[in-house]
Amino acid sequence: MLIIDGDYPMAHGGERLERDLTLPIDQVRAVAPDPGKPESWPDDGTMATLPEMRRGSVAAALVKISRCIQRPGHPHGEVKTDVHSYASAQAQLGYYRILDAMGEARLLKSCWEFSEHMREWSEATDFDDLPVGMVLGMEGADPITWPEQVHEWYEDGLRVISLPLRV
Repeated sequence: MLIIDGDYPMAHGGERLERDLTLPIDQVRAVAPDPGKPESWPDDGTMATLPEMRRGSVAAALVKISRCIQRPGHPHGEVKTDVHSYASAQAQLGYYRILDAMGEARLLKSCWEFSEHMREWSEATDFDDLPVGMVLGMEGADPITWPEQVHEWYEDGLRVISLPLRV
């Protein structure tokens, strides 16, 4: 049985927290805390790595770009402006692109690419050397700084925007 993961902000851990998510999860979780890092999410809280995803038969995942603007009543904003959100989101996109270039992952931009990727996984008996498929999503739309820019993001592979819940 193959699995498609529904929501994984992998680039946050890989790019922002500087975790090597190409390593087995036990190695990533064993990294000693770095007192110089501004983030408070320790490496031992890592949710998944690419080898662990392969081991769990996770053929593909909806991976997220997530950089929210600080707003009153929004507890999870990380940056002050839309420009900062865009710049940081581009770094996360770069993280996914490098995983693709390394053969660790495969950015899936079309139905055809998704179908071919799933066919390859369904015919395999060992997933260790297969790239994990990634459908690119975004939590909220803060990194989209003006409406016409959605076309740029689409060309870059963005296929899903999850709207945030506002209370």
